[in-house]
Amino acid sequence: MNNSKKVVRFRNLPNELKPLLSVPTPLLLKSLENTVAILQARGEDVVDWDNKNRRICQFRMIGGKAYFLAEKREGK
Repeated sequence: MNNSKKVVRFRNLPNELKPLLSVPTPLLLKSLENTVAILQARGEDVVDWDNKNRRICQFRMIGGKAYFLAEKREGK
């Protein structure tokens, strides 16, 4: 098996979202970050599923992989 090829799988992506496959990953991550900022401006925290005391605040590419960065929620 040739390990040099990256295997990409998508679960039933709706047709209207397929054009987004050509958008660069850093731009998609910035879009996620902007969406989180808008939700926070509305008073909604996006929290870490595994640690409810942490809220998502940034998305970054580090070493070619996508990560979310979270901070501790104050007063919760």
